[in-house]
Amino acid sequence: MDYQTLMNRRGIEKEIRQLERDIARKETEKAAATSVLSHSPRAPSISNDKVARLATEIVYLQGELKRCEAERKAVWEYISSIEDSTMRTAMRKYFVQCKPWTVVASEMNYDESTIRRKVGKFLGR
Repeated sequence: MDYQTLMNRRGIEKEIRQLERDIARKETEKAAATSVLSHSPRAPSISNDKVARLATEIVYLQGELKRCEAERKAVWEYISSIEDSTMRTAMRKYFVQCKPWTVVASEMNYDESTIRRKVGKFLGR
């Protein structure tokens, strides 16, 4: 995996959490709209449209969530396969946990430019 691929997937954890929240919110909205349908003798079509729209949005979001989870798994597998523990730790902190280089360097007792250079060299940058 190269630097650009990792950068494109940086923050995937946050995206996954946001998708999970969005799905939960849409499911709550759908349940509320469905209860309106079941309690009215003659449900208006607008409620049917809303339930259908929400169901479509939920399916889309679930697809996005699966895609993001697959990307996260690929990043985790790549980083876990790195033999050098310093490199593995630095890359996990930066690319997975989205910590800035200053924080990564500080937590690992390195100078920021040193740890950035090491990771860049490792990734062929």
